[in-house]
Amino acid sequence: MWAQREDTRNRADGSPASRTKTPIPFRRTGPQPTYSIVRLTGRSRTGRSLEPPAEATAPRESARVLVARQPIVDRNLELHGYELLFRGPRGPVAQPEQWTASLIVDGLTELGLKAIVGDALAYINFPRGFLLNVDPLPFAPEGVVLELTEDSHQTDAVLLDRLETLRAQGYRIALDDFAYDPSLHPLIERADLVKLDIMADGLERTAEVVGVLRNHDVGLLAEKVETRAEFEFCRELGFETFQGYFFAKPREISGIGLAADKLAGLGTLAAINDPNIGLEELERLIASDVGLAYKLLRYINSGFFCLTRRIQSVHDALVLLGPAKVRQWATVMVLAGSTSSPPALISLALLRARLCQSLAAERGGVPDDTAFMAGLFSVLDALLDVRMELAVERLPLSEDLKAALLTHGGALGAVLSDVVSIEGGRLDVLAEVDAGAYAEASAYADQAVHMTV
Repeated sequence: MWAQREDTRNRADGSPASRTKTPIPFRRTGPQPTYSIVRLTGRSRTGRSLEPPAEATAPRESARVLVARQPIVDRNLELHGYELLFRGPRGPVAQPEQWTASLIVDGLTELGLKAIVGDALAYINFPRGFLLNVDPLPFAPEGVVLELTEDSHQTDAVLLDRLETLRAQGYRIALDDFAYDPSLHPLIERADLVKLDIMADGLERTAEVVGVLRNHDVGLLAEKVETRAEFEFCRELGFETFQGYFFAKPREISGIGLAADKLAGLGTLAAINDPNIGLEELERLIASDVGLAYKLLRYINSGFFCLTRRIQSVHDALVLLGPAKVRQWATVMVLAGSTSSPPALISLALLRARLCQSLAAERGGVPDDTAFMAGLFSVLDALLDVRMELAVERLPLSEDLKAALLTHGGALGAVLSDVVSIEGGRLDVLAEVDAGAYAEASAYADQAVHMTV
């Protein structure tokens, strides 16, 4: 089954083409075998050992595999997939093929692919040696995109034949950080997707390369998209998918005022998070908003909380869960319901919130409930499309929380800063928390965001 994309190319006379649907070339042809994830041992297709080097073996405790994800969205800012980032206990090593096998298989076996990406596609980097030497691959083709790393973009017969075989088995092939050269046409013809780094290439060069790639049956993904202007530029060029944190930043707007709907939502947020509000007033505030109360009770009664009895009212929720927990989830519901922001942004806010909570609990000195709110509010500027200073000044937040959001100051700010740095590849931060903390936070965010829409 192929995904659909819009054909937005211009005609020869410069007029817009009709908006027809053409398949994104994620081909699934031929037999699709299923495999279970296993630890790689024994011999490869070429007879080489797949065991990690002797010096790489270590007790399980110290050989933890760190895994994080970077979101990929489509043209409508809907979540499309995640690129997975893996890191071993010692960083870069001399034999990347063996460590790719070890890291990926260990990471996915311990944590589970679904726990990390949910129902989205998982984009995973593979060097040439891994794809040539590991047969069969230790995971099924469904839900996975194989990214051929940039240092493996070659056109020898051995690699090209292997890519054809993998595609015939149903695997999707992406060319990561692709640097166009005419000699690479045979490689392009065996790929389903090309990823272009617009930061490295520049927008002018990106446009030139896209013009050439339009002659090939490949999908286009723009990497390192950091602003809304870059997103719009790439979307006009015809890219179908986008990777980068541009959606976690406010739009470029001419004024500093808030739209009426967002202003109303911010007023509700301020009331819910007022430290001086009593339990009865908090109950009345939530119960008086029928939509908010309904969503909150539906969420609390879902399997997410695994409660032994059904919660019938806001009062019951406050008694059973406590005001701090109810404030958190009422805040989530308000943020998700009062803006037109993409679900990927709400998911990111929840992921940050949960990781801040875990990291604060591990370090001590910062209340985990406050850390949760710091992570949640860290995308408030993007949710409201205003500068963070304006958003913060309208909420009754503590000075510690304000400093964390505005400057990453203080102990709370350090926690938030470290969590945000994970998104840029600083996976060493995850070594401070429990091995399954990131996967748990990812699943938590994905499940929670489904309950808010």
